[in-house]
Amino acid sequence: LAMQYAEILIETGQAQEARQILGEQLRRRPGNAQVLKLAARAAGASGALGEAYQYQAEYYYLSGRVEAAVRQLEVALKDAKLDYYQSARLSARLKGYKEELADIKAASR
Repeated sequence: LAMQYAEILIETGQAQEARQILGEQLRRRPGNAQVLKLAARAAGASGALGEAYQYQAEYYYLSGRVEAAVRQLEVALKDAKLDYYQSARLSARLKGYKEELADIKAASR
């Protein structure tokens, strides 16, 4: 129900309120790919681009698309106006994803 309500809020220009609802959903159900995907939309629509990139990267990662997650974080670090803490958090996540991607590629050889 919260997800449907958040979608309606995004569609009616109330993305900030949707972000709050989805943030609570993520605290209750961390790692839920569908909540992350919708949270990325809400963050983007409300202008929180760093957060949008981060949620989208997490969605890709949980969907098994590690390479897409890496690209998403690389774009975020280049394009988004991030504060120091966002940049550090995204950089650390990127490093972890790159290490995992290297392990995946090494294992497939």
